[in-house]
Amino acid sequence: MKNHRIAKYSAITISLLVILTWALPQAQGQKNRAYTRNKSTGMTFWAKWKPSPCGRCEGKKKTECGTCNGGRKKLPMKCPECRGKKLANCRECFGKGIYSDPFLTVACPRCEARGVIKCWRCNGVGRLIFRDGKEGPKCKVCKKKGYFKCWVCKSKGSLELYQPAGTSYPSADSGQINAVSAKIKPLFERFSNYVGPEKNPTRSFSGVKYNNMMDALCELFPQFKMEAKKTNDMGKKALKHRNVTGVKKSPGLIRHWSASAVRNFLANHMNIIDACRKLFETNKRQEEFNRRRREESGGK
Repeated sequence: MKNHRIAKYSAITISLLVILTWALPQAQGQKNRAYTRNKSTGMTFWAKWKPSPCGRCEGKKKTECGTCNGGRKKLPMKCPECRGKKLANCRECFGKGIYSDPFLTVACPRCEARGVIKCWRCNGVGRLIFRDGKEGPKCKVCKKKGYFKCWVCKSKGSLELYQPAGTSYPSADSGQINAVSAKIKPLFERFSNYVGPEKNPTRSFSGVKYNNMMDALCELFPQFKMEAKKTNDMGKKALKHRNVTGVKKSPGLIRHWSASAVRNFLANHMNIIDACRKLFETNKRQEEFNRRRREESGGK
């Protein structure tokens, strides 16, 4: 009977550890955070992060440019990512040659680790293209540049996962994780209500709603202050193209894309928070298992 109980709780613990492993956040191929177990107590902890060579660039820091496909794709201007060199910073290790800790650093959600943002109005061409395929006027949003340097990550391709509670995810306890969640979850839900996967990206997104949401976000994550400013500036410039079909919806569309990037950033936090909570749940069950085993062994 005793062995049956021990086997039962061991199976539960192993199952939770398997679930925990699958729940760990991933960032464009980055390795997941590993955990370690105390052999005597069975308690689980996040292992110390050990940087390893990037599997994509093999530690060389550069890979074939994804924007121009290593120079094979013809662009209307010099490639903004590699500047015509055919090689660009690896998007998985962000040009470092080693994987970054996914609990502390993630791919920039605004440029998706490219370091540059394609102009949403002209689609990187520099001029507006009408539906009949004819070339239109010079794009007044990007001033014929086609792309912008990413102002969120400052062209680094990565973004730090600053934590508003002043703690670190790998070493945080349950109370600290709950404190972080209490600040991030409401924001995540607000943005998800407007730009979740099931939402229509062409719907109007009012400037008032966007600004209110971004103000709340910037209180916790100041690195997005420039994003809010640039998005509003682009919306105003877009209205100069009043003769282009659908231009009146453009400011709402760019706000939608901006908010989608923010949601993806917050989703990284939520994934880590969920993974931490599963670890705490695993340890709670392990404690119960240890307690029952002590009782059955007479307190030894």
